[in-house]
Amino acid sequence: MRYYVFLFLTTILLSNNILFAQKKIALIVAIGKYPPEQRYWKNLSSERDLVHIKNALLKNGFEEKNIKTLVNEQATKNGMIKALNELANNAKSGDIVYFHFSGHGQQIQDDPNDGYLDEADGYDEALIPYDAKGKWDIVDYHGEKHFRDDLLEEKLNAIRKKVGQKGSVVVVLDACHSGTATRSAGIVRGVPEPCQSYNYKPNITLDLGRQEVGFLDNVQKDMGSLVVFSGSSPNQPNRETIDDEGKNVGSLSYAFAKNITSLPVNCNYKFLFDKIKATIQSNDPTQIPMFEGNGALEVFGNKYTPIKEVIIAEPRFNKSEYGFNDTTFIIQRGLYNNIHEGTTLNVYVLGSNELYSKAVVKEVSSFQSICVSDKRLLPKTNYEVKIESQYYGAIEASYLIQNNAGANNLEKQINRFLKPQSFLLLNNNPDYTINIQQEENQYLLQVIERNDSIRYATSINMNDSLTTDDLEEMLEKIKKGMRVEYLRKMQDGGSIAPRVEVSIITYNKSNNHNEIILNPKDSFALKIKSNYDGILYYTILDLLPDNDVKVLVPDTMKNANDADYSIRKDQEKRLEMFTDETSITGKEFLKIIISPYPIDLRPSFMNSRVRSINAKTRPLEKMMDNLFPKDKNTATRSTPIKMDDIGIITVGFTLKKSE
Repeated sequence: MRYYVFLFLTTILLSNNILFAQKKIALIVAIGKYPPEQRYWKNLSSERDLVHIKNALLKNGFEEKNIKTLVNEQATKNGMIKALNELANNAKSGDIVYFHFSGHGQQIQDDPNDGYLDEADGYDEALIPYDAKGKWDIVDYHGEKHFRDDLLEEKLNAIRKKVGQKGSVVVVLDACHSGTATRSAGIVRGVPEPCQSYNYKPNITLDLGRQEVGFLDNVQKDMGSLVVFSGSSPNQPNRETIDDEGKNVGSLSYAFAKNITSLPVNCNYKFLFDKIKATIQSNDPTQIPMFEGNGALEVFGNKYTPIKEVIIAEPRFNKSEYGFNDTTFIIQRGLYNNIHEGTTLNVYVLGSNELYSKAVVKEVSSFQSICVSDKRLLPKTNYEVKIESQYYGAIEASYLIQNNAGANNLEKQINRFLKPQSFLLLNNNPDYTINIQQEENQYLLQVIERNDSIRYATSINMNDSLTTDDLEEMLEKIKKGMRVEYLRKMQDGGSIAPRVEVSIITYNKSNNHNEIILNPKDSFALKIKSNYDGILYYTILDLLPDNDVKVLVPDTMKNANDADYSIRKDQEKRLEMFTDETSITGKEFLKIIISPYPIDLRPSFMNSRVRSINAKTRPLEKMMDNLFPKDKNTATRSTPIKMDDIGIITVGFTLKKSE
């Protein structure tokens, strides 16, 4: 009898496990042949994308019966809505849901019917179903069949609610929402002209006091996680590429399928995106794929793994035009990261620990460097670099311990900790004074900058010593001050700078032309106008009088969208802002960094999207954890190589506290 009871209970437990087991379900939309009468849309290789993606999903635990497809004429707007609704209905708590779209994309004028004009550049992004037209017609087409990003967000949120906190949703959009003309050959998944009425003028005012709601902003506690891969930035073309058999395929679809089947165990989406980006840019260095979501999430799983810093070798050069060979690449690190001419690097195949080659930095700007490898970088192979030796001329400082309390043991402890730091030097005229004084039965320790601002403070009992955490925090505060000082001294200029106008617009009539004076909580606007022949991207840093720095744009790592911070020729943007209510009286600077393609400063900064009257913007994130080693090996070499320039423009005002 006991045996049968045991067998019965075991059967029930197994049934429950099967009943509540995590399921992987997918919907793939592939539109390669649009209606013959709609000649606006060229034929694509989306049906071949479907084959690559489906095979990759099958190798990653998806079952054939759980992969649904919509191909060509099946993928009308209503067909896509119905399929996404069914995907939500079939999803259960804890499931992994995958949605893939291969087809054309287009920008379309923003729709006020969703409550407000919510797009930073005045355009919605849209997927193009089989029955969507490409041009606005005052009589019979106003974009009704375009599948706007607002609608896609609605459908994705319904799925996220069904899978709950234990589930996740993965979205891959291999389409382009191009607002940029392309004269090069090749198949492009979109058109340069937005779908808009003849007299439409896009909204070009960015209010940093109101948060724009996107896929990842309108999140409820019971929703599953979401990660989104896009083939290109919303304002650039997404070109097709060639697979291993020499056939046309979507660049993102192929890169995703190729890399998803060769990942290490317990890999996260950040690592996958790095591989995808490197794969795409090995064929087209100008194409910028996008990623949104928590990169620490395990691929097709619910666990989170730490994000490791990966510096990707990016082959951004047109070798036939500029004469570069396959040993030249760019990295998104520069003087700000203690990189200098002569910095040496180790090059690895992405994800491998086996050294592939050595490289040296040949030219460096504030945030980017040109590097040359001693070995040819193979096409369609992804590479990462690790910094071997560095130069510290860009960021170094002096310190002095001022012991007013006779705390000799404490002074010795601090000296033992700081002396090995090669970027810090003892000096009687220091940048940082470490002041020790006695207050009752305690020592008060303060790190005071040259401008008398207190960077760090703590108190300890007279018989105690500083903990390791105390010492590390003190060092991080000094590093932060050094970085802010570097940003303040970063010179304006660059060949792009004269092509962009930046000015501050105030609403206080008492201001004169010689000096702008603002009070805490005052509103003002930053105007940016471009005369550059192409798309420019911008980053805005706010350097406060108290020697702190805040990042106004781009958005956080989680929510960034390059299109929000780009500007076209003859376009003018106004960014509405408020002055800081907590900073001291003094000169405040806004430093605008402009480049022809996005400079990814997000690994270097933690920032807030909103700068409203009461918003607490987050300061400079502690960074460069491994860029301040104890050993220093400096070597410099000159080079004739000229990299794409970066424009730097600074505007400022005096922040005056009320008496």
